[in-house]
Amino acid sequence: MPRSTAFTLVGLTVAAFVSACSSDAVVNTVYPDRERFAFANSQGERSTYLCAPGADAQKRAGQAHRYTEAQLGKVADWAANHIVNGTASSMEISRRINSVAKATVDETEKRYKCLLIDAE
Repeated sequence: MPRSTAFTLVGLTVAAFVSACSSDAVVNTVYPDRERFAFANSQGERSTYLCAPGADAQKRAGQAHRYTEAQLGKVADWAANHIVNGTASSMEISRRINSVAKATVDETEKRYKCLLIDAE
C-alpha cells in the first residue's frame, strides 16, 4: 500500500476522532478566546488548529501543525508497512492509529496550547 493511501486512512481516522467532539458551537463555548489557524497538510487538505491567545499563537500553531504531520506520517508509514507485509491485523492497525491520533491531539494541546479541531 502506498504511503499516500495509508496517510488517507490515518487522516480519515483523525478527522473522525476530532469531528466527534469539535462542532463549532461546542468549540466556541469551551474555547471562546482561542484563535483559528489553518494549514495545508501533506495531502493538500486543510488542518485547522485553535490556539490559546498570545503574541506567539501563530508560531505555536505552525509548530503544532509540524508536530501533528510528523506523528501522522510515522503512524502512516507503520500502517502501510504492516498492511503490505501482512504483519498486523486490521484491528491492531486501527487501534494503533486511534491511539496515535488521540495521543497526538493531547500532546499538541499540552506542548503548544493548540487543539486540532478540523482535518479535512
